[in-house]
Amino acid sequence: MALVPTATERIALPGLTYRALHGAPPGPDLLVIGRGDESSGAVRAYFDGVLARRA
Repeated sequence: MALVPTATERIALPGLTYRALHGAPPGPDLLVIGRGDESSGAVRAYFDGVLARRA
């Protein structure tokens, strides 16, 4: 999982999922990326928390 600039979304890599961070403080547009088939419970929980905060 990583926070990356929005422009990174143009890099289409197999298995990567890009998610916009809505409601983030002003600054550069950021995305959260991670494997779509992530099996780590900790990473999934973090991803779920991020997704729950999306507006």
